[in-house]
Amino acid sequence: MKLRTRMTLLLILPVVMGLALMGSVIGIFVARSNQANFLGMAELTAKARAAEVERWIQGRLLEIERTVSDPAVRSGDIDLMGEYLLQRHDNLPSDVAFEFCADLNGDYITSAGGSGNISARSYFQEILAGADVAVSEGLVSKSTGLNMTYIAVPIKDDKGELIGVGASAVSLETLSEIVSISISETAMVLLWIAI
Repeated sequence: MKLRTRMTLLLILPVVMGLALMGSVIGIFVARSNQANFLGMAELTAKARAAEVERWIQGRLLEIERTVSDPAVRSGDIDLMGEYLLQRHDNLPSDVAFEFCADLNGDYITSAGGSGNISARSYFQEILAGADVAVSEGLVSKSTGLNMTYIAVPIKDDKGELIGVGASAVSLETLSEIVSISISETAMVLLWIAI
């Protein structure tokens, strides 16, 4: 082998090895950096979704508090409550299936015209035990048979005495939509970081 060829090989071999080592180090650094960026962005996205769900719940809570503060509801007269709820039904937010008011025995009437008894439901019992707000787990509605979650508050008369429970029934599909938006945004963040 010629001297020039040997010299070229002796120079090129360390340069190629050095470039490969440098490429590996840079690749590891970029991968760690992307992982940290992804985790940070995923955390921010999760916090944003949690804040959105909290704002959504606060909105539904304000709606049901508005309902239970109406004089017809505070009267404790189930017929007056029913009339008020029926009139209010068409003005409910689109994500609220119905609202209802129940007396201390759990007998309720809904804004959609349904009725029944919820005395065994945990959110009802929580309000009777003194909670200011109770949010149920997913349940099958006794009125519609659909999967719902309930945001419940106490109904108090003009003297401040507990006379019942008011609640908004929200379809679990609404919550699923909020979660699916979160998942698709997180996927977009992952795609952006991968590029």
